[in-house]
Amino acid sequence: MSFTVKTFTLKPLRAEQREHLVRPFMRWVGGKQRLVGQLLNYLPPEDTYSRYYELFLGAGSLFLARNFPNPVLNDLNFHLINTYQQVRSRPEAVHRLITEHARQLTRDHRRNFGGDWENYRGKRGRGSYYYTVRDAYNAHLELPDDIFDPERLRQAARFLFLIHSNYNGLFRVNQRGAYNVPFGKKLTHVPDLEQLNRISARLQNARLTNHSFEELEPEIGAGAFVYLDPPYPDLQPQDLFHQTNRSQKASFTAYNAPPFETPEHQQLAAFADRIRRRGAKVMVSIVEPFGVHKADPRRTMLREWYPEAHWCYHRTKFKRTLGPRKDPQLVHELILTSYETKKCRPGHKLKRNRRK
Repeated sequence: MSFTVKTFTLKPLRAEQREHLVRPFMRWVGGKQRLVGQLLNYLPPEDTYSRYYELFLGAGSLFLARNFPNPVLNDLNFHLINTYQQVRSRPEAVHRLITEHARQLTRDHRRNFGGDWENYRGKRGRGSYYYTVRDAYNAHLELPDDIFDPERLRQAARFLFLIHSNYNGLFRVNQRGAYNVPFGKKLTHVPDLEQLNRISARLQNARLTNHSFEELEPEIGAGAFVYLDPPYPDLQPQDLFHQTNRSQKASFTAYNAPPFETPEHQQLAAFADRIRRRGAKVMVSIVEPFGVHKADPRRTMLREWYPEAHWCYHRTKFKRTLGPRKDPQLVHELILTSYETKKCRPGHKLKRNRRK
């Protein structure tokens, strides 16, 4: 039985945008697979920077869409970074292990549940193969320092299997740091070997780090292009960035430990301003509240953090699936740039050419 990754739905890309595109190899909540075409439209000119930073890596959609110079890829999730390290150095071994996990899952549900996936997802499935792997993952949260240790390879395979088999592509942990997302997929789709080899090749010249964004600040200055894609905040009605009034199950979207909420977003805005003043070119993608008045504090505060005198505002819309709902939701997202684009110069809105 073969296993393949489902292709992501992308907005139409121009030929020059598709030339270097490598599709992400994992599902990741808040990933920008559907927004990557818009992000590519607002990149700074290639000759204006010599090093690329992506400080909230996640699925790495933008990094994988372009050959960036001297990339530094960072995420606070240690097991995510370990997975990238293993794919970079041992793509064949990663593929072999996750394919075996997928086959074991299929055998398990056929043997114990006769193909009844509803019971497999329910209480009768608590002892299923998915939860066996989840228990093993949580038993190995502390890994050896040596990235070539066999246990780090096995943990990367568990990580990928769980992400591709779980409920709605979430990565969520409890207060103890243990992964606790339930099973949610009928069939585990895993990336094929050709895709992993392409990603491995793209990663060869990348530096992979596991730090907070502020720890990398001393090395960022002129000549750097920095992309910041912070986590979506918890979708509570009182939250600065809430998109709807759904609050009953909103805690299911809390996929960071510690959480990344309004105070952390404010700290990130201050960080972005500091590196902007040091000469770095900065792009930020962030949720914009919609259905509220322009004077609403949730909108005015964003402009206090990212003043239009220093930042260009580019609005876009796309559909995402997040949290307890499986139907796509329309999201309003801002793409902020600290540098001039075809549509904007910080402090000035460029006039559009009108057809005579």
